[in-house]
Amino acid sequence: MKALKAPSKCGLIKNLVKHEVHETFYKAKKLLGSSRGGYISVKDWEIPKSDRVSNILKLAKDLNHPALFNHGLRSYSFGKIMMSIAGERVDEEVFFAGSLLHDLGLMRNCTGTTFEVVGADEACGHCKDTFNKKELEILHEMILLHDAVGQAENKNKELKYLHYGAGIDVADLWSHRIDVKNYNEVFQKYPSLDHINIMILLMKKRLSENPNMHLSTLMSLGFTQKMRRHKSFKL
Repeated sequence: MKALKAPSKCGLIKNLVKHEVHETFYKAKKLLGSSRGGYISVKDWEIPKSDRVSNILKLAKDLNHPALFNHGLRSYSFGKIMMSIAGERVDEEVFFAGSLLHDLGLMRNCTGTTFEVVGADEACGHCKDTFNKKELEILHEMILLHDAVGQAENKNKELKYLHYGAGIDVADLWSHRIDVKNYNEVFQKYPSLDHINIMILLMKKRLSENPNMHLSTLMSLGFTQKMRRHKSFKL
């Protein structure tokens, strides 16, 4: 398994401040009507139709907790909405596979490693007979770095939009960029199933196995509290 070190607190804070500044400018541009946006049709974020997608859908349903399965579907949907707004495209099937399988490691013992590494390796193991080498490399990077603040946006587009989609679904990080109607439609189609509470419990369990896991720095800065402020969160 590849090493994935937790970022330094100073480095992560710097990246979080850059994120906040960037999004503040985006919000200002949106108010002035100079940023792209608007409602995205459901057909633009629906699940693609192919044998590989059907197989991934079944695999993800078998492997994931129901709340994480729906989290994967929403991450895909929000990611697709974000890329439609930006006018960008990705490999649909690889993006779908990465979105549906990106949190597999949260449900695995991660003593001595970190859940992103465990999940990336397991997902690629399941997909090695149906995806080619290049596709597997993209898939592995998507899962390995999906929560890597300051890195994910500067890698392949599949990773960038998984980072956006998952970020909206767990902490409303970019929800201000999408139409409220789209936001509600995604949650109506794929309900929360208490995903915030379940994910926090799993993250804390993985942290107990490896206090220095990759997400530990972000958690120490209060990320779970931000998750609890998510619009879908129910006490």
